[in-house]
Amino acid sequence: MKLANRKNLIMLTLTVILVSVAVVFFMATESNSGVVEDEANFKVTVSDWVKEGLETSDSSFNKKYVGQIIEITGKVASVNELEAQNSTNVKLESGQEEVIVGALFNKTSKEVQQLAPGQDVTVVCECNGVSKPEEDDLISEVLFTLKHCQLKNN
Repeated sequence: MKLANRKNLIMLTLTVILVSVAVVFFMATESNSGVVEDEANFKVTVSDWVKEGLETSDSSFNKKYVGQIIEITGKVASVNELEAQNSTNVKLESGQEEVIVGALFNKTSKEVQQLAPGQDVTVVCECNGVSKPEEDDLISEVLFTLKHCQLKNN
């Protein structure tokens, strides 16, 4: 192999290594905490949000809210730590027996775990949508899901 070809090969190899290191560094330091950090596009109460979701088609509701940042206020129904996923699911009281409103917090924190049923809370989350059962479904619950949540200090 000629000396010029070796130099080119060495330069190419070093360039690939340098670019790879830069990409890994960027990915490792990127702020991706899995929580919403943007301002809310909508500020609603759980009862008003659920009422709107039940009165409109799920496709219209999802078109309006999915991927949007929502600040939602209501009462805690239950708090369940999901250890395997290092997350916590907080169910909010919907005022409807067959409706579940779940807010998923990506990281388990003492503040979230200390929430108690009946406690007033405001969360800021990304909407994941509503899922309504079909007429022939065995499951009859309507599920409203929120992800990447964080507690808002009142």
